[in-house]
Amino acid sequence: MRLEIRGQHVEVTDALRAHVERRLLFALGRFGSRILQVTVCLADLNGPRGGRDTQCRMVAEMPQGGKVIVEDIDVDLYAALDCAAERLGRAVARELERRREHSLYMPVTSRRPAAQVFRRRARTRNAPK
Repeated sequence: MRLEIRGQHVEVTDALRAHVERRLLFALGRFGSRILQVTVCLADLNGPRGGRDTQCRMVAEMPQGGKVIVEDIDVDLYAALDCAAERLGRAVARELERRREHSLYMPVTSRRPAAQVFRRRARTRNAPK
């Protein structure tokens, strides 16, 4: 799993980077190679005006082209990171469960190439009686 951390009006220090890595490893470590990349975007929305304005957006990219996106806004950057990482772990688990259930309940014919299905039907229609 590759990790990319971006900051908009937020300085990404070594301590912040280590905290993000630790939290994401805890939240997503059990999924192993089922996540290709996680992008973390940190932003201070209001600048120096204060208020509830620190945003953390996390995007997890899956091998089959899917993306899971979570976002959290809080006064404290570390609290926003913790909450977003926890939510990302739950969201990735839900997405992988949906994919697993979908592949289990698909009819067997839909998993075969179309040419095989049509060949089999053509043979049964033209069979001698």
